[in-house]
Amino acid sequence: MTSPTSKAHSQAPSPRRKVAVGTELLEEHGRFFLNLVCLIAFSLSLYLSFTSGTKLAPEWLQIAVGAIGVPVASLCVTGFGYVVLRHSYFHLVRKKVEQHEKAKLQLPSNVMEVSGFDEIGLIHRAQHDLLPHITGQQGRFRAMALTTQIAASLAVLIVVLQQIVWPGSYFGDGLLLGKAVLLCYVLFQIILNKQPTAAWVLNRTKAEILRRDQYLALGHSGPFAESDKPSVKERVRRIATASAKTIESELSVELERPWKWLNKTTSPLPTSPVFPDLLDRVRCFRHRRIGKQIAWMNSAALDVDRTSKILFAVACLLAFLACGSSFFAFVRLAAEISNVKFATPAAHVMDAFRIIGLFLPALMGAVLAIRSVFNLGSLSRQYKFTANQLFIIEHSLAELQSELENSPADKNELVKLEHQFRVLVMRGEQTLLDELIRWRIIVDRDGFDI
Repeated sequence: MTSPTSKAHSQAPSPRRKVAVGTELLEEHGRFFLNLVCLIAFSLSLYLSFTSGTKLAPEWLQIAVGAIGVPVASLCVTGFGYVVLRHSYFHLVRKKVEQHEKAKLQLPSNVMEVSGFDEIGLIHRAQHDLLPHITGQQGRFRAMALTTQIAASLAVLIVVLQQIVWPGSYFGDGLLLGKAVLLCYVLFQIILNKQPTAAWVLNRTKAEILRRDQYLALGHSGPFAESDKPSVKERVRRIATASAKTIESELSVELERPWKWLNKTTSPLPTSPVFPDLLDRVRCFRHRRIGKQIAWMNSAALDVDRTSKILFAVACLLAFLACGSSFFAFVRLAAEISNVKFATPAAHVMDAFRIIGLFLPALMGAVLAIRSVFNLGSLSRQYKFTANQLFIIEHSLAELQSELENSPADKNELVKLEHQFRVLVMRGEQTLLDELIRWRIIVDRDGFDI
């Protein structure tokens, strides 16, 4: 086991991780401000076009704003709005949920960090270097999926506005071109963006394999139980720089060899105890791996369920408004047939509901499509299933820890308890590997489904 000094050093952020975090933040803020600048510029163009009127605004400006300004501004509003909601939700809701789950975890003060054992600190730093990229890549995929799904609904809205509000005008003619721009954007995303989740899935898989290696090394289990166990430095370098194809091969190996590794771990049993600090290792694996994963799975399931319910409620609200607007449109049509005249404000309200009624069904379909793209139901079920499996392993680890705290003096008894610990490490890591495989199947995509 490493000294306290080396332990503290191993937990300090590496320069490479600081650069990764800084680069990710710079990219996120750069995209944020670029969207904001585009939004302000195109909103100003729209304002000038609308307020100048046909007498003052040049014809080319009205056509350009309708053809380019409106679709680009609408896409910027969608992407910018998602970024704002994502950051707000994380700071106002998600952090509180995570803090609540951590409080429930009640991590004892005598539980060591996994990076404090052997050479695990090197794996720990490499794994944490990947974490800043994962969140940003997830956000970029979801923003892209959101704008792609909404673009078709925005095209419907543009056509409705052109037919009702700006028929026979230069700006209305530009809106027809703007509809084509939005549809071309959707086709561009479908045809050219064949693997929108590739970077996110790859880095998440690398991080999970390295996290798995930390705890297999902690228990001298899996590949770290073999006589020809891999060099930690070489293993970290190979995983951190691996391509998607190499990672696929690595997962295949990990799935094919668990029973072989289990045999290497358990037979023949050593003649004397291997770990002088077995109790510390059991505490670390129980609380910092299994306990934290249970808390994370429960938190993620709650988060996913909440998002799914919100999107479903929004879709129901849009359906209700669409039905209401259809009723107002019917009243307006009946009044026209009967030659009943409405006051000007009432007529404007009727026209507004007419526009809303034509647009809302398409928007409702987009909201339900987004709910499907994010695979919220499948993710929630698998998080809950994995948490239940891990809870059984955590219970076995608690019993093992209780036995060790009674200080068994018999050497043979310690060997048996070590054997039990290493088997539980293999069971826990295999359960989490199965969860990773299921997550990849759910999340990995060959393109956008429109």
